[in-house]
Amino acid sequence: EHRTSTQQLPAGFDVVGLRAYLTEVWQTRRLLADTNEDAEPVNQHKAQLLDILADGRVRARNYVGVVQWDGVRIEVYPKLFAHDAPESGRWFMHVLWWLSYCRRLRFPFAGVVSELAAVRQFPEALIAQFARLTYYLVTTLPYSQYQPVEEPLTYPRGRLQVAASVQESLRHGQYQRLVYAHEPFAHDNRLNRLLRYVTRLLHGQCRFVETAELLRQVLFVLDEVSDQVATVADCDGVLLTPYFVDYAPCVAMCRFFLAHSYLDLDTWSGRANSCLLVPMEYVFEDFLRGFLETHLGQAYAVAYQSTDWLTDEGVFQLRPDLVLTCRQTKAQVILDAKYKKRYGDEQTRKAGIGQADLYQLVSYTLRRACPQAVL
Repeated sequence: EHRTSTQQLPAGFDVVGLRAYLTEVWQTRRLLADTNEDAEPVNQHKAQLLDILADGRVRARNYVGVVQWDGVRIEVYPKLFAHDAPESGRWFMHVLWWLSYCRRLRFPFAGVVSELAAVRQFPEALIAQFARLTYYLVTTLPYSQYQPVEEPLTYPRGRLQVAASVQESLRHGQYQRLVYAHEPFAHDNRLNRLLRYVTRLLHGQCRFVETAELLRQVLFVLDEVSDQVATVADCDGVLLTPYFVDYAPCVAMCRFFLAHSYLDLDTWSGRANSCLLVPMEYVFEDFLRGFLETHLGQAYAVAYQSTDWLTDEGVFQLRPDLVLTCRQTKAQVILDAKYKKRYGDEQTRKAGIGQADLYQLVSYTLRRACPQAVL
């Protein structure tokens, strides 16, 4: 994070295309995280996920993950692990541990952190988990549901659609074919079409042979399902009965992968472009909230970013990251999170803490008359 790569992009690399792609991902980033940036002007072009410098090098910002474009793979590691070897899996396991406590980020893999840690590459681990779960479900618990269908038939079935029959059959002299509306118990339904589409996209993205084979097996099982484009709206439209509730994590994973422009794959062209990045500042804050709620929730009520004002006239907004309130005594503790490294300055009198950060924390405590605060 916040560093410039030592290697340059290859000659002839599609820099313009990558910038346009990253801009689209940036504009739709709220699908992944609820970042509370509604006050941002619509026409304001804020910092992108990555900067492409004039000399062909790449500068990372505060997003961690992987970008793949035009055959080039760009990996961004957390700044906390800047001194680790690039092939080290510590950063990946650490980020997974943080994500397992997150509440705001829509990360549906939190319950399988140990399984993901066995695959020490960020996007590959997510794809592998999706492949394992989907294959297990489609082979052990095939999903079928009643699908509303309206079609011309030569025999009565369901409800006769008089207007449609006159329009489509009788006016053309096809008196033997009338239009009926019925609901067959079909395997070709919205959920299976969603799974097939996401599986096909991921099959063109993954690099592990075992994962690719699992995805191929899923496609084989869903071979008779229509191959239609799916969107996030299709995920939201899936309604599961209690018998098929095991599919809920799988649908959540599909929504994660289909969040607009996070996966933009064209299997038939042989080129896979993808962007899977998470904002580390929000991950860190959300991790603290989830960790405290999990381990201190019985004793303290955890309030996240409760808004206040410095003056009674509503000037200068104050929004501390976390406020802990003791359930018994009602005493409060203000927590302000800063995702920063202190760069070995812990032994100085300031202990590596920025002066502006301390001023901000003092403002919170004075306004709330709270004598206890933690940075």
